[in-house]
Amino acid sequence: MSSSEPTPNTAPPCRGDILSVLVAGLMSFVLPGFGQFVNGRPNKGLWVFGVFCAAVLFLMALASLMVPDRYLVAALAASLLVAILVWLYGIGDAMWQAWRAPLPPRPWQTLPVYAAVLVFAYAVVFKAGGGYVRAHVVEPFRIPSQSMAPGILRGDFLFADKRVNCPGCRLEPRHGDVALFIYPDNRNMVFIKRIIGMPGDRIEIDGTRVMRNGQDLTVRATERDGGRIEVVERGARGEYEVEWTHPGDERLEFDVPHGQVFVMGDNRSHSRDSRRIGTIPMADVIGIARQVWLSVDENLDIRWDRMGRRVR
Repeated sequence: MSSSEPTPNTAPPCRGDILSVLVAGLMSFVLPGFGQFVNGRPNKGLWVFGVFCAAVLFLMALASLMVPDRYLVAALAASLLVAILVWLYGIGDAMWQAWRAPLPPRPWQTLPVYAAVLVFAYAVVFKAGGGYVRAHVVEPFRIPSQSMAPGILRGDFLFADKRVNCPGCRLEPRHGDVALFIYPDNRNMVFIKRIIGMPGDRIEIDGTRVMRNGQDLTVRATERDGGRIEVVERGARGEYEVEWTHPGDERLEFDVPHGQVFVMGDNRSHSRDSRRIGTIPMADVIGIARQVWLSVDENLDIRWDRMGRRVR
């Protein structure tokens, strides 16, 4: 007598092969979210990729401009941690999907489509998106010389605010700002100096005294051993410190033309600035230095006390 009860389905669940798992992991390693795309889950891959881009391109940029000094390093570390966690999640999730829940191939899952996605992600999103952030929002720079000591040292890595000196920008250069500008004798180079004179100003330099429109910028001066003189000057955003080494008694006078700025390095005796190269076109000022996010000395030791310091 035969039984009419259905026979239980004891077939094992579908599993992916090891090669598919490795491919999914490798694709996510190359590009966050790409493994999900290769697995046939483009929506999830887009979310992973979007969160990763937001952490790398925008959270770090916002942190560098808006977070208070004492929280800058922590904010940058948190943004980087988010990006790393999303990247690792994408790898693990893609490998898990390829092993536990593989989907049948779809018509669009071809090598040309995969190649087009990779090119779009790197050439358009990363390159164009990163280029926009560096050109219009914030850009990192490394300081190669001591011309801005003592406030900015060789080996400092700082963020420059690029939302300045352009139509519609929220910031404009002011007296005392530390500006980054295109070097007039080599337009492939970017220099960093302090703005002393704006268009129409008259600058007079007498020894260690710098005067603008007849007003002495010196707040106080202190003579140190070896003939070094530390001077505190005032700018539109507050006081800053400069130094002279064996200053002479030369007297210089400059009238700043319209559309130009007069710049000087803070290490006044060892700086190539407007005293020698002339005034700088306002249009060539490309950013204002804001914060030091990393500082490394000549021995490659990190100067932890400088990290997060706002440029004065």
